[in-house]
Amino acid sequence: MFAWGFAVELIVGGTATAVAPYLPYTATAMMAGVTSGGGMPPIPRGIIPLPFPATAGVLAGVVILLTATAAVTTTRRDIT
Repeated sequence: MFAWGFAVELIVGGTATAVAPYLPYTATAMMAGVTSGGGMPPIPRGIIPLPFPATAGVLAGVVILLTATAAVTTTRRDIT
């Protein structure tokens, strides 16, 4: 997640500003009140924040996706 927030999301958000509000770090930062161009790493300029319920939905979707990925990739073994 660290690499996603500091590398991939900055590149994608900077080149495709229409998609940027739906990216997890950007949505979370703007939900916390960071304005366009602020934050660390900086939010790309010119992005309009999503409404609060939409941001909560984006973050819930990320949590569900990460949980499903972890459940599928985890090896189940008997520990006895």
